[in-house]
Amino acid sequence: MKKIIRTATVAVISILLAAGISCTDNEQFRVNGTIEGKPTINLRAAYWADGAYRQLLTASRDGEFEFFGSSKTPAVVDIMDHEYRVIGRIYIANGQNVECTLDRSNPFNISASGNETVEKWTRFLKENADSLRSGSGTANAIIGRYVKANPADVVSTLLMLTAFDASADPAGADSLLFSIDVSARPSSLTSGYNFLLERLITAADTINPIVYFDAATGKGATFRPEDSGRSMIVFSTEDSPSRDSLLTAMRRLRRKYEKKELEIVDISLDRDTVVWKNHIRRDSATWRQGWAAGAMAAPGINGIGINRLPFAVVCDSAGATLYRGPSIASAEKAADI
Repeated sequence: MKKIIRTATVAVISILLAAGISCTDNEQFRVNGTIEGKPTINLRAAYWADGAYRQLLTASRDGEFEFFGSSKTPAVVDIMDHEYRVIGRIYIANGQNVECTLDRSNPFNISASGNETVEKWTRFLKENADSLRSGSGTANAIIGRYVKANPADVVSTLLMLTAFDASADPAGADSLLFSIDVSARPSSLTSGYNFLLERLITAADTINPIVYFDAATGKGATFRPEDSGRSMIVFSTEDSPSRDSLLTAMRRLRRKYEKKELEIVDISLDRDTVVWKNHIRRDSATWRQGWAAGAMAAPGINGIGINRLPFAVVCDSAGATLYRGPSIASAEKAADI
C-alpha cells in the first residue's frame, strides 16, 4: 500500500512539475549560450520589455551560460561582459529558447537559433561581421542596401536600431528607418530604443571627472573638464575598429591646439594594463593616455552611455557635451572650433 501511495505521489508531483514548467515556458524566455575562448566571467543582460527597462546578472563558466527573462512581445536583449561591453544581441519573446555562440572580440560575429528572425538577423551579422565593425561609413552603406531591399523585414529595423550610426547622418537615418513598412517596425522595438537612447543622452548631458591610470606617470590621475577650454575624451580597446583614424585625428588636433585650449585624453577600456600598454606603445602620443579600471563601469565613465567602440566625447570647460558618439570625424569637427 505504501509503495502504491509513493508511486501515486510521485506521479502527481511529476504532473504538477510538468504543468509548472509549461506555464513558465509561456511566461518567460530562455537563452543558452557559448562564448568563444571559454571564459569564466560575469555577464549582464539588458532589454526593454512590456514598458520597462530590465537588467539581470548571470555568469559564463568555461564559456557556457544560461539565463531567463520575460517579454510578452519580441525584444532585443543586449548581452554584455563584466565591463559592460556588448558581446552579442539576440531577439526573443516569451515561450522561446534561443541558443547562441558569441565572440567577445566582435559582437557581430554571432550565431543564433530559436526563431526565424534571430536566425536571419545573426546570419547577416556574421556574414558581414568584419565590415560592420570596420567603421560607420562601411556599416551604414551595407545596412542601407539591406533596408532598401527588404522594407518588409523586421531584420531591417533591428539593423537600424542596433548597428546603424545615426550620428553620421541623422536626417538620412530617420528617413531610412521610416521607409521600413509599419508591419516590420513594431512600436515595441522603436519605443524601447527611443527610451534607451534618451536615457543615454540624458545621462551624458554633463561630463564628470574621470579617474584613470596615467601612462606617462604610472600613477592615478583625474580628468577634469575645467582644466581646459575644451576637451576630447576618446574610449577604445586594443581591437577597436578605426584605431588608425582615431590616432590621426588626435595628432592633427594636438598640432593645432595647445593643452589649455584643447585637452585630449585617450582612455583605454582594455581588460588589463598589459593589453593596454602593448596596444599604445607605438602611438608616440603627445596627449594624455590612460587606462580605466572597471572599463565602462568605472566612475565618471558609467554615466556617459557608451554603446560601441571607439567612442568619443567633446565637452566645454563646464563639462557640457558638445558631441558624443562613435563618429571620429564628428568628434574632431566638434573639437576643432
